[in-house]
Amino acid sequence: MDVMIESGLAFYGEQRDLLELAGNLLDNACKYGNGQLRVSAQAIDAKEPRAGINLQVEDNGPGIATGESEKLLRRGVRGDERVEGHGLGLAIVLEIVSAYNGEISIKQSDLGGACVSVSLRTR
Repeated sequence: MDVMIESGLAFYGEQRDLLELAGNLLDNACKYGNGQLRVSAQAIDAKEPRAGINLQVEDNGPGIATGESEKLLRRGVRGDERVEGHGLGLAIVLEIVSAYNGEISIKQSDLGGACVSVSLRTR
């Protein structure tokens, strides 16, 4: 796993929210990836560190088909029925992101799989 976190980065929100969000994203990347993960995080605004953070989790799995990302953010929807799970992970991530007036995007990673990017605003 490659980890690239901006030096001195801090999250000024609820620790359990960040743990839940990161845990779900990493769990999905491990389930659907083929062994290569990349996690990166940086401040939303370098001049105002309390503004929030951007977090990206990428993998080298099969990725997410165009147009499927919105569907996968719904509670109970799973990307692959052959992989164990309940289809709650990304829905929980969306709830947390929404609570912080943030944004989520899912696109193709240059690793070949999915790249999930979230922003969490704390002010």
